[in-house]
Amino acid sequence: VFSAVTTNKRIVLGFHERASERIIDIAVCPVLRPQIAGCLLLLRDIAAAVLPPRKKGRITVLASETGLDITVESGADSGESGSALSSAMMARLGEAGVARLSLDGDIAALFAEPVLRLAGVPVVPPPGAFVQASAEAEAFMTDLAVAHLAGSSAIADLFAGFGAFSLALARHAPVLALDNDADALAALRTAARQGSGLRPVTTDVRDLMQFPLSEQELKRFDAVVLDPPFAGARAQAAMLAASSVARIVSISCNPATFARDARILIDGGFALERVTPVDQFVFAADTEVVGLFSR
Repeated sequence: VFSAVTTNKRIVLGFHERASERIIDIAVCPVLRPQIAGCLLLLRDIAAAVLPPRKKGRITVLASETGLDITVESGADSGESGSALSSAMMARLGEAGVARLSLDGDIAALFAEPVLRLAGVPVVPPPGAFVQASAEAEAFMTDLAVAHLAGSSAIADLFAGFGAFSLALARHAPVLALDNDADALAALRTAARQGSGLRPVTTDVRDLMQFPLSEQELKRFDAVVLDPPFAGARAQAAMLAASSVARIVSISCNPATFARDARILIDGGFALERVTPVDQFVFAADTEVVGLFSR
């Protein structure tokens, strides 16, 4: 995910300095997928074409099986962004292996549906959807979740996105996937219908930060995957602590909120059996954590 802004007739494209609004301009990035690293100049030109002067934009780039999926949020007011792309730019997009370009929620160019393969199931994620930073780390964490919850009869996947864990778990047990992103869940439903060898996957659009799954609702499940955003899931952890759920796989990119929520679960009778750190943020101090709680 890049940030970009036009300053003094020049495009600054790169990443935010830690704890700052300042964008560090980059020409190379050693941790990017080669297909993304090779399109930095193209991204600058896209930003120059669509971003209004002095408005900060956000550019999400996903390396999919069928090409790059680029999503631009221009920060523009209605009608302010340069939404019309020149024929020369369209040609460059095709030559660069871009599958889809979306601008402020609208598809500006589509050469192929961008596809990710999750648990062997092809998924077309919605533009700009949350994706784990590393495909290798995602596969490792998915394998951990499947192993930790082996033998479960019904699983709730909380903060499921478009199904990185749901589809793998559905090869073994029925799954209810919940998230507040309706488009992500729609992509999951489509993938689950088209996939083979899956147990039923159902979805529910729900803001779990405001309306956590209740103790009564959790009675249907003997296992839960909990993969909240950086702020953690204090309210949902409290409901889980009061529930009859037997096993929880908790996944977090913030060890501090992981520890806070773990305290709630342990005070509710769970034991923390195993913690696995996952170094998916290469060359950064940030660490993903996967924990198994059981009782």
